[in-house]
Amino acid sequence: MLADGSSARAVHAHAVPLVEVLLPLLADWDIAPVVVATMARVALGDEVAQRLGARCVLVVLGERPGLSAPALAPT
Repeated sequence: MLADGSSARAVHAHAVPLVEVLLPLLADWDIAPVVVATMARVALGDEVAQRLGARCVLVVLGERPGLSAPALAPT
């Protein structure tokens, strides 16, 4: 499930490259259709898994660090 969370920009920038890397690694798995959810949160993954009859769900959530997250120093 691709969810925009609080940063649709993050999902737009990173979801497709991430899925392209993950799919070959999951070649032995039965993969359900990708669900794209707007204004979604992690909890939606439970309902998506239940409706698709999936035993697990991977939620890729577009987020940005909150004000309480420490800033990373440039390398």
